[in-house]
Amino acid sequence: MLDRILVGYDGTPRSEAAAIYAAKLFPRARFHIVTVVDTRRAGVYYTKMIWKIMERSSREAAEKLERKLERMGVKTRVAILKGRPPRELLRYARDHDISTIVLSTYTKEGIQTLYLGSTAEEILAISHQKQILIVNKAVDDPQIKRVLLATDGTKYSKRAENGALLLASHFGAKLTALYVHPLREEVEKKKRDMEENIKWKAKHMGVDVKVKVLHGTPEELILKEVKRYDIVVLGSGGRGFYHWLVRRRIGHLAREVVATSEKPVFLFN
Repeated sequence: MLDRILVGYDGTPRSEAAAIYAAKLFPRARFHIVTVVDTRRAGVYYTKMIWKIMERSSREAAEKLERKLERMGVKTRVAILKGRPPRELLRYARDHDISTIVLSTYTKEGIQTLYLGSTAEEILAISHQKQILIVNKAVDDPQIKRVLLATDGTKYSKRAENGALLLASHFGAKLTALYVHPLREEVEKKKRDMEENIKWKAKHMGVDVKVKVLHGTPEELILKEVKRYDIVVLGSGGRGFYHWLVRRRIGHLAREVVATSEKPVFLFN
């Protein structure tokens, strides 16, 4: 599940914190530290000299992070690419058989609070069959003892459900499957249906799972629950014929959790 990990690194403290968090959790994985110099910004002309300066600066920053991870006993590899960061990161992930991408986001205050940053936004939109670990802030003592799966109970959230079970099994963590239903009269029925499905799989994987179905607004209740857990797992949203026909977009619920969660978020497409 997590033997090859790509870190989308941009030299910022937040990006470095995301890499260190993942390295502490998965020290046996091979880490690919990938920096992309964006050479396609409108109105900017890059000469060979400017590119060489930017490439050298990016490599120095990436190699500094590489040395930190190697001191932790982690195997690493550095790559400096140029082009559009989202496309280049995903192309690299495909070429090197990487399933997990680690990113940090750049949320803003006020009315722009759900803006995630262009690179994270596009990767989340087009990263089919990739799992994305989002870390928004440094975690002093990375550990996973309690996992929260935020699910809608449909087939579209099965990859997230399976991912949460594997994560809980790997760390010996307790798993809570949370579903928020807007209709109070449907809560008990939904809980029975979910328990029948997920508890069967959890039993065979040796995972201690609890199903929790609440009535109310999903965004509010999920974010309230997140505070009690070490990590939250959910599907990235966006489904059906429209999202297949046109460019896929991250769902509103996933966007709000990613943008405002104080805890790391594992997203599955």
